[in-house]
Amino acid sequence: MKSQPMARSFAIKTVARAGRNIQRTRVACVGLFLLAGCSDAGTPSALRGPANGIIDVDAGSIPLGEGGTSAGGRTGGSSARGGADVGVSGGSMGGSIGATLPPTRGISTPCALDADCASSLSCRFDSADYIADQQCTKTCESNEECASTSDKDSFCIGARICVHACKSDADCLAKTHCNDSGWCERGGPGSGVPYCAGTPTSCFLLSDLQCIGSRGCTNDAKCSGVASSCYSQFDSYSCSRIHGCYWSSSSKDCSGSARSCSSHFGSSTCADQPGCSWSGGCTGVADSCESQFLSLCSEQPGCRLRTD
Repeated sequence: MKSQPMARSFAIKTVARAGRNIQRTRVACVGLFLLAGCSDAGTPSALRGPANGIIDVDAGSIPLGEGGTSAGGRTGGSSARGGADVGVSGGSMGGSIGATLPPTRGISTPCALDADCASSLSCRFDSADYIADQQCTKTCESNEECASTSDKDSFCIGARICVHACKSDADCLAKTHCNDSGWCERGGPGSGVPYCAGTPTSCFLLSDLQCIGSRGCTNDAKCSGVASSCYSQFDSYSCSRIHGCYWSSSSKDCSGSARSCSSHFGSSTCADQPGCSWSGGCTGVADSCESQFLSLCSEQPGCRLRTD
């Protein structure tokens, strides 16, 4: 009779051990479910995957950090450039552009003859605006046309010519400098081409007419006040001084309509009009001579063209 309790005890222990094994199996499934499947019975199923363990990967889905650009990061999307560069599409260059000197006899190289330039280029002469004057270049409609030459650090400007890009004067050859538009331009002392030099005349020293033509200066002078009435004048002299009034010698009176003070645009005519006074003058800061277009240099008071 003692054998029955022992049999029940053995059965209970067997069931308990089986339960613990099933629990451990379930815990293992939770940790491995991403890599392997678990069967409904609670035991791990075989790993799933292609034969021989080789997994095909879509190369396009792996970020390589290149941002979809070619080496050097040359992308379009330019900023508008001033002066001769206005109107160029895709202008601004990125990456390493402008970090090297132009190739021998390449774009933006100073020249005197076409023979000084590479076979695909010519020596440009511009005696009007001096844009890339006496520099090797070629005509273009896009940046790609310039980059297709031996000079990869070049682009097309609004004058429809290729120029060498730069970030500083160190990227340009002798007799050229890196201008505000980011390309190597021939100019300055020793360049052999004219440049604008001098010290601009201060705005407050300019006459009204000079002020109008001086860049950076503003003429805020004006004639103000209330002009005297024609009918308050009792002699021919005082009547004739007022613009718009007329003296009648027969009736000995002054009639008409006096011009308003604001209609006088010169200090002398304003001062001659009784009741009016001239105030203000030329104000501002005159633009430097170096910043002037060469064709307009002499129009800036104090500036003149020089050739060293």
